[in-house]
Amino acid sequence: LCERCLASMPAKTNETDCSYHVIVGSFSIYENAVNFRSTVEKKGYKAQLIETSKGLTYVSAQCFSTRENATAAISKIYSDIDVKGWVLSR
Repeated sequence: LCERCLASMPAKTNETDCSYHVIVGSFSIYENAVNFRSTVEKKGYKAQLIETSKGLTYVSAQCFSTRENATAAISKIYSDIDVKGWVLSR
C-alpha cells in the first residue's frame, strides 16, 4: 500500500480526475443501490452510482485519479464501511 499517497489525499472526498472507483456494492435492484449509497454517504463518503450494461448498479464509495491511490484507500474504506471493496477503472 502507498501510505504516503493515502496520507496526502483529502479524506473521504473524490479527486478531480475520477478514473478509478472503489466499488463497495453491486446490485441488480436499483433501489437497493440507492439505499446502500445513503449508508455509505452517512459514513462521510461522496458515494456515486454507476450503472452497467449488464443491468447492475455499482456503488462507488470514492474515486481517484490513479489506481495506486484507489488501491491504497481500500483498507480505510473497509474499516469505515465494513465491506471489502475493489477497483473499477472507467
